[in-house]
Amino acid sequence: MIKRLFLLWIATTAALWVADGAFDSVRFKTLESLILSGFLLALVNQTIKPLLLLVTLPITVLSFGLALPVINGLVLLAIAGLVKDFEIDGFWMSVVCALLVSVVSFLIGLATGNTALRGQFRAGPRARRRAEDDTDPNVIDVEVRERDSDRERLR
Repeated sequence: MIKRLFLLWIATTAALWVADGAFDSVRFKTLESLILSGFLLALVNQTIKPLLLLVTLPITVLSFGLALPVINGLVLLAIAGLVKDFEIDGFWMSVVCALLVSVVSFLIGLATGNTALRGQFRAGPRARRRAEDDTDPNVIDVEVRERDSDRERLR
């Protein structure tokens, strides 16, 4: 867990640094404020954010997931309020900044192997057979089969 938090801290700090360079409305006056903000954001994402997402699940479902960037923006705005030399100009800028931080952190996680991205698509007559390596419990398989009656209607 400590190693994962450390890697998340590095990725989050790098993502905040990218956001600082990308937007004039996001400012870190010192390197210490950038590092502290990255640490706090990584810590919040590992500890408090899962509980926050659970509490806001009804709103997230009703908004088809559009509430998630708003929640991330609120978390980032709260961290900007806690860290002395970290400034974000406005709520919507914090939402945009949170989106950028999420994307950059995800890409850094992919590059370092800290985040896995897997997908699978099967079509045709061999789609019904399962391979030997399909027993991974971390993969959710959804199998969609076409009925013979559907094929007849399309002809």
